[in-house]
Amino acid sequence: MAEKSTERLVFDYQNASNQSTREQSFAKLYCQYFEFIRYAIKRHKVPFTEEHIADIAQEAWLVVTEKLVDFKWKSEGHFRSWLFSIAFKKAQEAARSFVKQQHEEFIEDEFHDSDDENTTLKSPDKVAEKHSDAQDAITKLMQLWQEFDAVGFNLNYLFHVEEKKDSEIAASIGKSAEAIRKQRSRSMERFSIHLAHDLKTHSLDEWFEKFTVMKKRT
Repeated sequence: MAEKSTERLVFDYQNASNQSTREQSFAKLYCQYFEFIRYAIKRHKVPFTEEHIADIAQEAWLVVTEKLVDFKWKSEGHFRSWLFSIAFKKAQEAARSFVKQQHEEFIEDEFHDSDDENTTLKSPDKVAEKHSDAQDAITKLMQLWQEFDAVGFNLNYLFHVEEKKDSEIAASIGKSAEAIRKQRSRSMERFSIHLAHDLKTHSLDEWFEKFTVMKKRT
């Protein structure tokens, strides 16, 4: 039996008379576009870990399930662009919340020490020390990026932290939005390679872990 086309799978998902048919159609779409969604996420150039990529992909697929019913089929290319935009947007959201997430990961559950029998409240000094480590790591990472590529860092800071649109940044410095987007992406890609090769780390999580360990030894 010939495989159903993507258009037919989308049609079956949208017009299924029973849940089983809808689930089968979605499962086939998921298998066909599993790697494509991951590719779209990686195109953001942020050195996400494999675990983060999986989480972002899961969020992207949830959006797909919500919006696929109303999707207007035009062509295979249009469908791929639609999927790409969903996955890329989820990657953007993950990147924009990076600094906040790092703070949360460093101080999560830091008010308590737990063992098999007892849970005791940590001292304020320990909490403050851990929070200080997070602040120092983020500050150091930003400093390294500024030293490596000041212009690219500033563009990414405006986009990811201050949540400025490329068009807004472009208007303020007299460039096109597309030029800003490309310069941001190139800077992030080059800095990621710098982290991997010159600083011997493969992700921002790994860099943060190494930085805090080295800081405690000094």
